[in-house]
Amino acid sequence: MTGLELKLNRVRAGLTLWQLGKLVDMRPERISEMEHGQRAIAEAVVVALGEVLATVPPMAGSEEPGG
Repeated sequence: MTGLELKLNRVRAGLTLWQLGKLVDMRPERISEMEHGQRAIAEAVVVALGEVLATVPPMAGSEEPGG
């Protein structure tokens, strides 16, 4: 996962940096650094986002053609 993908998934999940930080016990500044490629992306952040995104309906227009 890239920093941009991290940010897009966080926004899609409706989470602020602070909210995601609370979920993974991490300061929002560290998550911002991950999103900007200044720090390696922690596995805990990826797992937490995956769990949150599993409950979020797909965005309008994100369905694959013919599906």
